Amino acid sequence: MLSRLKAALVNSYIGAIATGWLLADGLYGVAGLITKPFELWYTIHYYRELLPTEPLPSARLALESALNGLIGGVVRLLLAFLLIRWLYWERPQSRAETPEDAPKESA
Repeated sequence: MLSRLKAALVNSYIGAIATGWLLADGLYGVAGLITKPFELWYTIHYYRELLPTEPLPSARLALESALNGLIGGVVRLLLAFLLIRWLYWERPQSRAETPEDAPKESA
């Protein structure tokens, strides 16, 4: 049953699309670790001018939010790697299975 699913995913390009989506979303989550603190800094700076009396979020909130994105991104990258390995990498043949190493029958 898994071999039929694997063949359907490879032949219909659904596997490639899913792998590409997982890779892109995973990289986006990992990149969020760098961009999220800058995004929060800009938001605090922008709203400080508009609402000086409102309490603003701390920098710790940016780190927590970035770590959530990082964990999700790493999980999606791991899933993409596993999908690529399952769909497109062939298992290496053992030495006993190779035709040149098979025992030869004498006639």
